[in-house]
Amino acid sequence: MPPSEFAPYEAYASVYDRTGQSRFSLKMVSYGRELWGGDLPGRLVDLGCGTGAAAVALALRGVDVLGVDRSGAMLKAARHRAARWGAAVEFQEADFRQLDLATDFDAATCFYDALNYCGSVAELEAVFRGLHRCVRPGGTFFFDVITDYGIRFIWGNRPEIRVDDDMVRVWRPSYDRRSALGTIDITYFVGDTDRPDLWRRFDERHVHRGFDPIEVHASLAATGWEPVHSYRCFTVEPPDAATYRVAYLARRL
Repeated sequence: MPPSEFAPYEAYASVYDRTGQSRFSLKMVSYGRELWGGDLPGRLVDLGCGTGAAAVALALRGVDVLGVDRSGAMLKAARHRAARWGAAVEFQEADFRQLDLATDFDAATCFYDALNYCGSVAELEAVFRGLHRCVRPGGTFFFDVITDYGIRFIWGNRPEIRVDDDMVRVWRPSYDRRSALGTIDITYFVGDTDRPDLWRRFDERHVHRGFDPIEVHASLAATGWEPVHSYRCFTVEPPDAATYRVAYLARRL
């Protein structure tokens, strides 16, 4: 079947945690605690929450968390995770470019290049603007974004075939210079746990746009946010021209 551009993660959700993807968000929670100075916010919205790794980890640390994602399949997995860990997390299905949240939050997070699904600066600013409406003045926004360099030379330029006992993954990346968009067509073959002779195939298409710090800072400033810090992700060092992923901490004005 052709890959789906409109419902990424609907099939991928079934194997997302098995591939170890959730470990990144857990690492970002620990990293964020260092940048917050060890004091966690009281009420937080986690955009692009996926299968809920960060949302559940924060809730277990006493944070009141709302997890937002546009993939119903990922949210189903997130609710299972929260129930398994006994974490009181609220989840909501929504596109983060069209946020309409009534509750005031002390902080927001958005991890694992979820913001790179924005296809333009205008879409990125739509996220920042919607978030500005639901985070209280002085609240913080902690997130990461892959740079254009990262999309052009690494994310969108790294074919991969991985074979495990019960799963085969094929990644076919490309980069379009005119649109500045990177695309990865993903094919998975997943073994049936009850019938080892049966394998299920699914295909998805994931499209990313890279955003450099100058674009992110300008977009934050244009939508009522003060850019506080930007770092090479998982460090406290400033990004440079060859940085793959940048972590940002912004404050709501």
